[in-house]
Amino acid sequence: MKIWKALFEGQTITCMGCGASLSESIHGLCRRCASNIPWLSELKCRICGRDMDCPDCAGIRRQGFICNRSAVRYEEPIIDWMARYKYRGDEQLSALFGDLLQLAWKRLTHDIPKLRGLPVAVTYIPLSQERAMERGFNQTEQMAQRLSSLQGFKVFELLKRVRHTEKQSFKSRTERAESLKHVFGLNREEAGRLYHWASKQKKQPVIVMIDDIYTTGSTLREASNVVRGSIPLPIFCLTAARS
Repeated sequence: MKIWKALFEGQTITCMGCGASLSESIHGLCRRCASNIPWLSELKCRICGRDMDCPDCAGIRRQGFICNRSAVRYEEPIIDWMARYKYRGDEQLSALFGDLLQLAWKRLTHDIPKLRGLPVAVTYIPLSQERAMERGFNQTEQMAQRLSSLQGFKVFELLKRVRHTEKQSFKSRTERAESLKHVFGLNREEAGRLYHWASKQKKQPVIVMIDDIYTTGSTLREASNVVRGSIPLPIFCLTAARS
C-alpha cells in the first residue's frame, strides 16, 4: 500500500538491495534482488537451524535456549546488505531484516506448533556503549522492534553489556566463546517489568531472543544462560541469517 501511495504522490521508490526504481516490491526489494536471496532450505539441525549436517550442537552441554531458527543463509547478497546496515548506517534495511525475522518465527512455529498463541516476550543482544556510540543504533534492537510490531509481541531490554569486546567476525570458535564469557548482565529493572507482565498472562510466556547472525551460537548461548539464571521461562532464538 505504501508503494502505491508514494507512486500516486509522485515519489520515487527504490529497491533496498540495488537502488533500482520500483513499481512493486517484495520485502522492499525488486524481483531480481528478491530472487537472489539464499533462503534456508530443509533443516538438518533442529537445534541451531542449519541446513547441513551440524556436529557442533551435539557436544554442547550447557545452553540456555531451546533452539534457533533463521530465514536465510549468510551468503551474498545478505552479507553485503548486512554490512551496509550495520557498518554503513543504512537503517532502511531494518525493515528487510525484521521481515526475515518474521519468516524465521513462522518457521519456528511450524516446527513447534505449541508455541502458537503463547504470550511472547522479545529481547535482543545489546551493544556495548562503545559500539553503540560508533554505530548510532543497535541493529538487533531495531529488528526486534520490527518483528514485535508485526506480531504484536512485547519487547524487554533484558540484557546489558558489562564489558566491551572486539568484533567477533575473525575469531575462531574457541576465541569467540572465551571472549564472550561474563560479557552480559541482567537488566534487573526490565526483568521486574517482565515478571509483572508475565503474571498477568493466562498462559506461560516464552522468551524470544533476537540476534542478526547465528555463526557459532556463542553469543546466544552466553546471553540466554544469563537470562535463564534469573528468569525460568523457555527461551527460543531467532536470527535473520545462519552462517
